[in-house]
Amino acid sequence: MNSFELYGVTDRISPDSQFQSAFKNAYEAFNEAMSIYNDPNYESKSGWKKEAENEGATVHSKYFDYGKVFALRGELPISWDEMYREEWEDVDHIPEWNNNIAFAKIVHQITPNVDVVNVRLTPLRLLP
Repeated sequence: MNSFELYGVTDRISPDSQFQSAFKNAYEAFNEAMSIYNDPNYESKSGWKKEAENEGATVHSKYFDYGKVFALRGELPISWDEMYREEWEDVDHIPEWNNNIAFAKIVHQITPNVDVVNVRLTPLRLLP
């Protein structure tokens, strides 16, 4: 796979790139995520289990062939544009506002839209 298109954006990678596998994995992960988000039952959470609810945030889960997926719904004190920039363009600073992530750093930029990122999570904290 040397190129893929998602929502009108086409990414290409050299056929001899050492990152062919990562590039393919990124494409497959985004396709799978979009199939979950676009499922008619995703918005209503029909078929999902409510795991927790606290202070305006709700966590649901559902088992898929590849494992358990969690969906968090809540409000954040940040605009969508700011959130996009923080999550996709300012990866190194994610641990400053997300206490579930201890470390995040872009290791290699494969294309302008696909990066290899090293992320270390903080120890798991179970909800009461």
